[in-house]
Amino acid sequence: MPVDPRVQILRWPDREGETLTVATTNLTVPIVRQPCTPPPNYDEIRAEARRWIEVILADPYMPLALRRRRVDMELWTFTEIKNTPSVKYRLRYRTAAVLGDAAVEIRHEHVVPRRWLRDQVIEHPGNLDVVLGLAVSCVATNAEDKALTKLGDGPFGWARYQALDLAVIDTKTMKPADLDALVAEQQVQVAALKLD
Repeated sequence: MPVDPRVQILRWPDREGETLTVATTNLTVPIVRQPCTPPPNYDEIRAEARRWIEVILADPYMPLALRRRRVDMELWTFTEIKNTPSVKYRLRYRTAAVLGDAAVEIRHEHVVPRRWLRDQVIEHPGNLDVVLGLAVSCVATNAEDKALTKLGDGPFGWARYQALDLAVIDTKTMKPADLDALVAEQQVQVAALKLD
């Protein structure tokens, strides 16, 4: 696997003894080329993040600014699972550019912006499960992430990827993701939101 010679690769074991590969400029491609393999406690971590969001929402004395920050952190945990490159960047969905041969700087990109998810959870707590269903991430290059961010409040979710004509790979099958189907699924989920 060719790697840009200007990128210095560092390797070290994490707490679980798994070897992490990191470039000095940012993460490079070796980790992201590995298949989607959630950690064994994937469901537990997501369930715990959901429980914490419920606790945060139920606290009548928590100031709004703190509530927003805490919900935001739990949403990050829900999508990232573990802040180690071996998990954070081996997500199910990755852009084709991330999986290409070139060494690229990458980002853990929230398909539906975390800010929107957080605001929906706080304003409409009864929608927690629907909102968490929209909490999906995709690994994108830094350039793709910047382009997606520039779209602002235009297209929603996976439609942002369609608007930029980004190819997304479903690493469960290692085939292109059906963005039309993913957009339609998100539209159904958004329609299920109960906005009191």
